[in-house]
Amino acid sequence: MDKSTRQEQIKKVVEKYTTTHIEDNTFTFDDCSAYSIALDLSIDRSNVSRILNKLFTLNQLIKIEGRPTLYISREVVLKYYPSIKLPKIILKTDSITNYIHTSNVVNSNQLSQIVGMENDGSLYFAIQRLAPYFFLPPSKNVTILEIVGEKGTGKKFIVQSLFAIAHQQNIFKQAQSIYFCSAHYLKNDKNSIINQMHVEAFPIIYIDDINENTIDYITTFVHDISLKYKNHKLNQPLVFLAVYPSVILNTSNLIIPTKVKIPNLKERPKKEIFLLFLSLIIQFAKETNHALILHTDQVAKFIDYDYNLNCQELYQETYKFLAKNLYYSENNEETIDLNSQHLSHHFRPINNYSEPTKQLMSNLPEIIDISPNTSIQSFQDTYFSKSDQLYLSESIDQDFDVFEMFIKCTSSLNDFQFDSFDNIFEEKLKDSPLAKDPNILKLTCQILQEFVDNRISILKYKVNNKLKISRSTQNMSNVVQYYVQMKNHFKIMETEKFLIQSIIEQALEIVNDTKVPSLIICHHNNTSENYADKFNEYSHSHRFYSIDYTEQWETRSLKDFRNHIAHLIEMINRGKGMTLFVDSYPLTLLDSQLVLKLKIQLFSFSAVSAFALYTASQITNYDTFFSSSGYLMNQNKINSYLLKSTLNQKKDRDTDLTFFSSLFPSIDVTKTNEIFYKCLLFIAQNVQFELNNRIIVDFLFHANCMIDKTINSNRQYTKVETTDEDVSHIIKQSLSIQPKLSGLEFTDTEINILYNSIYENIPKNQQ
Repeated sequence: MDKSTRQEQIKKVVEKYTTTHIEDNTFTFDDCSAYSIALDLSIDRSNVSRILNKLFTLNQLIKIEGRPTLYISREVVLKYYPSIKLPKIILKTDSITNYIHTSNVVNSNQLSQIVGMENDGSLYFAIQRLAPYFFLPPSKNVTILEIVGEKGTGKKFIVQSLFAIAHQQNIFKQAQSIYFCSAHYLKNDKNSIINQMHVEAFPIIYIDDINENTIDYITTFVHDISLKYKNHKLNQPLVFLAVYPSVILNTSNLIIPTKVKIPNLKERPKKEIFLLFLSLIIQFAKETNHALILHTDQVAKFIDYDYNLNCQELYQETYKFLAKNLYYSENNEETIDLNSQHLSHHFRPINNYSEPTKQLMSNLPEIIDISPNTSIQSFQDTYFSKSDQLYLSESIDQDFDVFEMFIKCTSSLNDFQFDSFDNIFEEKLKDSPLAKDPNILKLTCQILQEFVDNRISILKYKVNNKLKISRSTQNMSNVVQYYVQMKNHFKIMETEKFLIQSIIEQALEIVNDTKVPSLIICHHNNTSENYADKFNEYSHSHRFYSIDYTEQWETRSLKDFRNHIAHLIEMINRGKGMTLFVDSYPLTLLDSQLVLKLKIQLFSFSAVSAFALYTASQITNYDTFFSSSGYLMNQNKINSYLLKSTLNQKKDRDTDLTFFSSLFPSIDVTKTNEIFYKCLLFIAQNVQFELNNRIIVDFLFHANCMIDKTINSNRQYTKVETTDEDVSHIIKQSLSIQPKLSGLEFTDTEINILYNSIYENIPKNQQ
């Protein structure tokens, strides 16, 4: 049985057990352990544990700590409770029931009627924030939510849909509904509305047509209506304020815990516009009991049209098209072949379709058959896969795997201090071969210190059982054993001795595999570390190191910084030379000064870029590379390419940036590259600079790093202050208008990284 089949089997068993415990309302999930699954499938328990850990790493399972450790299906839990936000790990002191808003089970299929609700849909983030209020309505205090969007974007529809789902779960009484009210009526006749309103029938109030002149009347209305609910001994209402983006409200007298933005139709993906259009077609087929034949050129016209009134105009145009077709069809005709002659006149000239529309159409047949029984979900299952998601299902299993831990340990030398030790093991091993890589030495010693503090901790690490223990490792292991047994008064068992030696040997092997280390130096925080960490992962090594030329160093002489770098190079140099990557002046002066001071073979690349680092990571024969002709040829070839503007063409991005797939295996870079290129294009047009390959490749690299860190819950950066508020605002705006990024919030530090990736690469005459 192959590995993929076994993994799929284990995943299905976890899904089955998770479903059973949710539907039984027990939530114990005691069947979801490696032991139970191993018995069920007659598979070795250690293999089951390994695969469960991999599925957990891929974010498909949630880990529940305890004895034994349990794993439940994230997809199944979200199917029943789509409005909740789940952690990756539920601690022993916690319970999954603490994350479930209500005991009423809500199937995600009920939410599928809201187009854009998918995990990467344009409405996902808004729905996730609104849904909990419907499934756990307010009781003691009136709750006010602000929903912002242009006219016709579907604000009212979203509220109605969520209410209908909650209604089906008996959260509200059958006779209850939503009270819709215009702010203008409140301004003119507030008291009359309150007196006539049967509050027991309306747990939700929706107020629209709000502007700066009506907010005060709304404030007093909310106060007065709250008293009426209280006097009738009813739960307080949920109040929605529907506001246009152009309206700026002074809501200082109102407590608004949640505010969501609904994107306009232009901001939504073409696929979502198509599904909105298709849902109207299907609804018409059901209401008239007719089968319909839809042509893809008709679909293309509808989804490429520029709607001023958003979904409202889409509905009107679709209804008009369908009504005319029905009117001119034969009375006894069961199937209506939709005729393009009945399209509105402003649709007919649309023949040159946008690239996203062409791509969408390529997934569809030329003729689409719609019956009264067709569903949106079945249509998506037939014609669309999950290929439009940004995150891929494959990732590296890194759960306490010693090799992966050493490869992924920090590359940064910013905080390194000579003759400073965090624990006794660092001091004992300071002259060992591991000291050639201070970060790997530090991580090794942290593991050893953890063993001393908590003996059982060593058992969690996964080591390579086939490693041959070297003499150097035996010597280091003897030092560790002597100290542990003499100072801590416990005898190390053979199993523990084997694990300690294996961990040290793995660390030593990674250190020794690096023949020619590379040091990356950049002016701005986080930039060099992004480069070094990612290319260490890519090369399965720890050959790249990073350090920042910070403002503190800039206030001192370059000689001081050169001397500091010289000490670091002396420490990490393996005797066969160094490569140095720097971004700009005065760092470009370092290489000649360092060669004179250290008298070692050192070659410098400037300016540092992801493309140059990728080229360097491919080097296998350093003797040839370090010949002056080989070095100059590579340097000139890289810089010549980076000064061009070929990456402005999509075909060149697709071919020249294929190495991004290897750098970011958890991301669909063909999609993220296009999303972030659109962002960069928006920035360039608004700030007015020309895009060259250097700017494009490095902006896309750092943007993908942000996504990668988000997936792996590792958004750790050195915090920095924003240097240019105006440009930073434009960068934020460029990200906010991308529907696929609507669920992500980027920090000021991340915006600053993107800012630096642009301005460090803009030619001086354009700045």
